[in-house]
Parts: sequence; C-alpha cells; structure tokens
Amino acid sequence: MSVFAPEALARTLADHARRYPLMEAADAVKLCHQAAFGAAHFCAGEAEALAALIAESAPVTPDAAAPLCEALGGPAAACRVSLAAAKAQGLSAGTLARLFALSASAPQPEGAKEWFAAALDALPALAQSVPLPFTAQQAVEAVARWRAAGCGVPRHSQRYRQAYAPHYRVLSGPAARLAPLAAAVDARAARLSPGRRLSVAMDGFAAAGKTTAAGLLGAVFSADVVHMDHFFLPKELRTPQRLAQPGGNVHYERFAAQVAPHLARREAFCYDIFDCARMETAGAARIGDGPVLFVEGAYAMHPACGGEYGVTAFFDAGEATQRARILARNGEDCWPRFRDKWIPLERAYERAFGVMCRAQMVVR
Repeated sequence: MSVFAPEALARTLADHARRYPLMEAADAVKLCHQAAFGAAHFCAGEAEALAALIAESAPVTPDAAAPLCEALGGPAAACRVSLAAAKAQGLSAGTLARLFALSASAPQPEGAKEWFAAALDALPALAQSVPLPFTAQQAVEAVARWRAAGCGVPRHSQRYRQAYAPHYRVLSGPAARLAPLAAAVDARAARLSPGRRLSVAMDGFAAAGKTTAAGLLGAVFSADVVHMDHFFLPKELRTPQRLAQPGGNVHYERFAAQVAPHLARREAFCYDIFDCARMETAGAARIGDGPVLFVEGAYAMHPACGGEYGVTAFFDAGEATQRARILARNGEDCWPRFRDKWIPLERAYERAFGVMCRAQMVVR
C-alpha cells in the first residue's frame, strides 16, 4: 500500500506552481486525483482513446521546448504527457493511445483512495507551508466544492484552462516512465529505410524493470523481444579468466553469431535458448520480420555482442528499490546471491564500458 508522504506531494505541487503560477486550489485537487488514480477513471477501449486523442491533438501546435512528461507521483506513479511535446518529439497518437489504454486498464493502485483522502486533508496545511498560488482557505473551499458536486473526476479551474490550454494524457505505472523511450522509438522508426529494422537495446541493472518494460513496449509496438537471459554463459566457458572479464558472464559470442546480424535487417530469424535448469541450450526463440525489435537485459550493449541498435536505453534503480524488488520477486534465499555475485558483476560491466553514459537515455 502506498503511504501518503506530505513532503513528496509538497515538492510536486511546488514544482507545478512554478510552471503554472496561475493554478488554483481546484487544479491541486485534480493533480492529487491523477496522482492517486492515474487514468483509472477512463473506461473506453483503445479505439475510442485514439479517436479522442486525434481530435484533441489536431489543433495543438508542436512545442519542442515543452517537457514531454510532468511527474505527478502518488500511488499511480503517474505523469502528464504533453500533446504539444509529443507532436514535437514524434510520439504518435497511436502509440500514446495504446500507452493510455494500458494505463487505464490496470487495476486501481493499492491504497489510492486512502492516499487521495489524505492528500485532500493535507492541502490546506501545504498551502501555508509551501509557496503555492492559493491560500489554505481556498484549498478548504475547493475540496468542499468537489465533494458537494458528487466527488466525480475533478476539473481544471477556468483560469488554468484559459491561461495554459492544457492538452495532455495521464499515464501511470510502467507506462508513465516509458513515454520518452516510446517517443524515441516512434521517431526513429518513422525514418526507417525499406527492409531495415529498428532494434532497441534495453540494458540496465537487475530489477530495474527491463523485462516488464520490454513486455509492455512489445505489446504497444507489436514487436518481438530478445531476452539476454537466454544467453547465459554455459558451464564449459565459465573459467576464472572468462569470469574476470567485465561482462564475461554473458555468452556474447553466441549473441554475435545468432542475433547481431539480424538487428538492422527486417528479416525473421531464430536463436537458441539457454535453459538454466538443464545448463544447456534447449529449444529456440523465433523472431519475426517486424520493423521494431527489443533486446532486453543486462549486457545487451556489451561491445562484444555486436550488432546495430537504433535506440539505446539504460534502466537504473536505486539500491533500496533494487533490493526490495529482488526480495519480492526472488525471495529472501536468493538475495545473497544477487548481492554478492550478480549485482557486482553487472556494476563492474557498467563501469568498464560506461554503458549508462553511452546509452541515449536513462530510464529510472
């Protein structure tokens, strides 16, 4: 359950107040609602989402200076995606509509109602302690008006709409942090020459969300995914000399032979899957000839893997987040092995090749 932290909401409100100095208390109520629930109030399907998005974005002027995403935080881990910035950066209406529909179809975040109630209760005090363009009394009145109106989806104030003409979509959960990467994929894919494929490297640390992100983006772009876990180093190659190499614990020779030649060409291919239970390859993954391909997992950007990537991203996670996710995913018994072996190996690889710095973007 997400625990309400007034200091986090205070930072978010202060940030939005600096960007939108004419915001009113009603706009803060709307921000809190979006942070709590994301796009959960949206119930129609992707087709309706796309039609509404196309109609709304048609008169919007592209704005390269506008930020693509404005963080809202909260249980939904939400953000607002600017339609003006999306147009400027090449994020297509179809891709944004799919991300929005995925966000909207996700279950309501645990503790969202409790968090929202606590946020509304805290607004008057925050209006006194944080430089906000409304008073504590105005916050009390805005919350009372929202409740008197039936506690529906809050609306922006008229002054906010007139001053800023807000046109955005709210994304939440994994989709929220992937909007910039999706925009880069859209923009690059639109420039592909005939017969060429856009391959996207998604490198990063353990439990940073690479596999989840690849699954989501694979669905959004109808693309296949190559998993670096399928290139576990076989037993016969695990010598002390090999394991002493930065990134030496991945079978980069097999990746270079079976995958790398196909990354930039739009053609179907197969590669062998390493079975960790049997400690040998067993079965094959079949990759289609689609225009976009994602390669996810630590060591995806290892120089010895070769191949041509059109977009590269590094997924980062703080140590506390990484530990919590590994414990939840793998259990207490597996944590020491990650802590003492896999995490140090990944970090040594990243330092040796400057992978985070070489990536076109970092996803946190």
